[in-house]
Amino acid sequence: MAIEYHLGIAGVNRLGKMLLPSMIRIPLNSDKGRYMWKICMVTLSVMVLHAVAWGMEDIGITSPTNRSTVSNRETVLVRSPGDVVKIWVVIHPVETGDYWVQPEVMKTEAKAWKVEAYFGRVGTIDADKKFEIMAIGDPRINLKKGDVFKSWPKGRWQSQVIGVVRR
Repeated sequence: MAIEYHLGIAGVNRLGKMLLPSMIRIPLNSDKGRYMWKICMVTLSVMVLHAVAWGMEDIGITSPTNRSTVSNRETVLVRSPGDVVKIWVVIHPVETGDYWVQPEVMKTEAKAWKVEAYFGRVGTIDADKKFEIMAIGDPRINLKKGDVFKSWPKGRWQSQVIGVVRR
């Protein structure tokens, strides 16, 4: 039987009521039974939360930060789980429907990646415009610098979208 976090407390209680009678032969209406019930529920909750948290390691953009300002060329830093093979950074100028694949992201150390990304054109033509950034780990399709899409490419891993403003 799979246990998923979204069961919540009520789901965990139902699961415990199914499992405990076969595991413990103490009546649940006794003081000792209620105590054992609480211990089992706490232990089960901790186990479920630990299992969920263990599987939630994801990729994330560490720089620039959300709502920061960027220049035309800016270093984008990405952290990742250890088993990511390839990461691409995609920039979305908010005023357009385009999603631009940036130059190849280079691994700088275990779980750390870096790329010099483009935020608009040289000069002031794109100053004060908003851009969104996403890192895609192990994309489902082959990506290359300069590819343009109409939505975020999908991958095994996807970071949260970071919003920035061009200076």
